[in-house]
Amino acid sequence: MQRKGRWIGLVVLLLGLPFVTNCISLKMVSVDQKTELENQILGSIGELQKDLAMTASVRGDGQKEKAIPDAHREALMAMMNRQFNLDDVNDLKARQAAGENLKGLLTFFENERTRNDPNYKALAKRIIEAENKDRTVIMRRVLSINPNLTDKDFPIVQNMMYKLNVQGSPPGVKIQKESGEWDTKPKPVE
Repeated sequence: MQRKGRWIGLVVLLLGLPFVTNCISLKMVSVDQKTELENQILGSIGELQKDLAMTASVRGDGQKEKAIPDAHREALMAMMNRQFNLDDVNDLKARQAAGENLKGLLTFFENERTRNDPNYKALAKRIIEAENKDRTVIMRRVLSINPNLTDKDFPIVQNMMYKLNVQGSPPGVKIQKESGEWDTKPKPVE
C-alpha cells in the first residue's frame, strides 16, 4: 500500500512540475521585459535629447536644416520649451506651488503667494499647463518611436517620466507617493 502511495505521489509531482516551472519562468520574463521596456524608454528620451543638441548645433553652424518629421519636431520643440521654462518650474516646485505626480506631470498646489497674488497664481497655472503639455508630447513620442511599445504601455512611460522628474528634483519638492498621498522629497542619506 505504501508503495502504491509513493507511485501516486511521484506521478503527481512529475505531472505538476512543468506547471510550477512555467509559472516561475513567466514571472521572471515579466520582470526582465519590464526592465527592458524601461531601458528602451530611457534610451528614447536620451535620443531625443541628443537630437535636440544636434539640431541646435546644426543651426549654430549655419548649415541647412534636414527635414524633420512633424511628430519629431513637436517633441524637440517640447524639449526646448521645457528647457526655457525650467527656472520657472523649479521655482514653483521650490515654493511648493507645484509637485511631481505619479503620471509624470506636475500638479498645482495653493500656497500663500498663490492665494494672495492672483497674477502669480495665473502664471503658475499657465507654466504648469505648458510643462504638462510638453511632457505629454515627449511621452507620446517615446511610445511612437519604440516598436516594442504600444498605447497600453503609456503608464510605464508615465512612471519612468515620474521617476526621472523626481530624481532631478531637489529635496523638499512635493512628490506623490505610490499610495496617492503627497509628501516631500527627502534629503539623501549621507
